[in-house]
Amino acid sequence: MCQIFGHAAKLIYFGAVIEQAASVDPIVAALAVIASMIGTSLAAKVLLAMTDRQYRSWANRIITAIAGYYVAHGAVLIVLTARDNGAPAGLTVAENRAVQQLRDVGIAP
Repeated sequence: MCQIFGHAAKLIYFGAVIEQAASVDPIVAALAVIASMIGTSLAAKVLLAMTDRQYRSWANRIITAIAGYYVAHGAVLIVLTARDNGAPAGLTVAENRAVQQLRDVGIAP
C-alpha cells in the first residue's frame, strides 16, 4: 500500500517530465534505460560485498559531498546574482531570484 502512494507521488511530481517525453531522443532514452539496468546490477554486487559499517561510512561521505557541492553552488549563485544586480551579497537577492524563478515556471503568484 505504501508503494502505491509512493509511485503516485512520483507520477504527480514528475508529471511535467512525462509531458515532455516526446521531445526526448529515443537513442538517449534507450541508453538511459540500459545504464540504469547496468547500474542496478553492479550496485547489487557492490552492496552485497560491503559490511553495514562500510555502507554507512560511504553513504555519509557521498551525502556530505553532494550537500557540499550544492552549498558551494548556491553560494556562488548568490554572489554572482548580487554582483549582476549591483546589490550587496546577501540572502535578499537570492530570495528575489528564487521567487522570480518560481514565477517563471508558474508556481508563485
